[in-house]
Amino acid sequence: MRINNKLKIRTIAGESVVIMNSAGSADMTKVISLNGTAKWLWDNLSDKEFSEGDVADLLCSHYDVQSSVAQVDAKAWVAKMKDCGAIV
Repeated sequence: MRINNKLKIRTIAGESVVIMNSAGSADMTKVISLNGTAKWLWDNLSDKEFSEGDVADLLCSHYDVQSSVAQVDAKAWVAKMKDCGAIV
């Protein structure tokens, strides 16, 4: 899987956000707000193929977290990013 290369992070009022425009006829804009960890993952995984395991490995290498916790967090992050179209 990959982060959707059509999307870019913007900083608005000190917050990291991704603004997604709907392809439909109605103007349905989505804004995804990223916390510090989500932005860090996005930055480290942009332009790369990765798996949930890669996300968990990154979390373990950067934070003092057990592998089992990192795997649960990685799965949740990937699921949320897929759900909003940020990961393809």
